[in-house]
Amino acid sequence: QAIKFPESRLSVRVLYWASGCSGEQIQAMEALPIKYFDTHAHGDIMSVYTNDVDTLRQLLSQSVPQIINSVITMTATLVTMLILNPVLTVLSILTAAVMLFVTSKLSGLSGKYFIRQQIDLGAVDGFIEEMLDGQKVVKVFCHEQAAIEEFHKVNEKLRDSADKANTYANLLMPVNANIGWISYALVAIMGAILGVNGLAGVTIGTVIAFVGLNKSFTNPITQVSQQLNFVVNAAAGAQRVFDLMDQEHLSAFQGVAQTRYPEYAGTSRIGIMRFPARLYSGTNPSKRR
Repeated sequence: QAIKFPESRLSVRVLYWASGCSGEQIQAMEALPIKYFDTHAHGDIMSVYTNDVDTLRQLLSQSVPQIINSVITMTATLVTMLILNPVLTVLSILTAAVMLFVTSKLSGLSGKYFIRQQIDLGAVDGFIEEMLDGQKVVKVFCHEQAAIEEFHKVNEKLRDSADKANTYANLLMPVNANIGWISYALVAIMGAILGVNGLAGVTIGTVIAFVGLNKSFTNPITQVSQQLNFVVNAAAGAQRVFDLMDQEHLSAFQGVAQTRYPEYAGTSRIGIMRFPARLYSGTNPSKRR
């Protein structure tokens, strides 16, 4: 319960951060050259503002507090296990290392497909936006069937990447849960053998207490592996977000435009270019010289 307040505070700060991130993205988009919008579908760009930013928000507001909570629980449990019996603790650490190894392999396999999933999702959004925006053109040129076939192609790519990403990611929790139960059984068997033979200072009471601690030690790893789905997905979304923000922007410049038309007093703004006007009186604006 002691970390509930920091978790809630972090969630609130994340909401403010997500809002600020969207604002920074809009500012970055306003400074992008025209060719960027000509080479990227509008729906794909909007997908960065919605889907990708939302994955980051979900990661920071839900997954990160859960991971921190699990790490604290694992650390406290490990210290208690070391104090209770170092020999049985080594066995628990070895099985935990196996769980981490399996997690790293499966998350590596799912990671590349999560990246492809975000790209394919943006492609689907872009295609839908383009077809709906140009619906009249599609009907005029009888392009409906071709549009449907093209949609099936991009949608199939999204289905394939999402299927493979979630297949590998969803294997993490059951695999780690089973390894945790194997660890539980090994600790119980090893503890019983040591207790019966009076070795390493192990008693039956020690074994009973230790198997509970072993479960408390492996459960957080299983929970963290479940959150890795969001971590990998958010990493893929973050890559697209920062790619947009790191695009080469038009550099704002200021110039001085001298005019002799008093009717146009003030500062003219064209896009991101600012031209402070130096005004001269006595000239008719309808006459050009």
